[in-house]
Amino acid sequence: MSELNHAELEKNTALMLNANKILKTHGRHNRKIITCLQGKIWVTQEGDLADHVLSAGDEMITRKDGMVLIQALGNAAIKVEPSYKKPLLH
Repeated sequence: MSELNHAELEKNTALMLNANKILKTHGRHNRKIITCLQGKIWVTQEGDLADHVLSAGDEMITRKDGMVLIQALGNAAIKVEPSYKKPLLH
């Protein structure tokens, strides 16, 4: 399992994940946008009872503080960025 820190998240770059690779990150994640650019990923967040499976082109916004796990379900590419870099649609 690899740990992703906030400085890496702020770089706003795509991350390539090999099949079954898990990224873990802690801290304040409120309003981070996780986008699946390629493949399929599973996302779970501390305090959120739902798990999320994202396919290429899907995105989700984290809404809680705490740990977030992202696992590649096959080779995948993701982007994690603060929501202020993109307008939110309601």
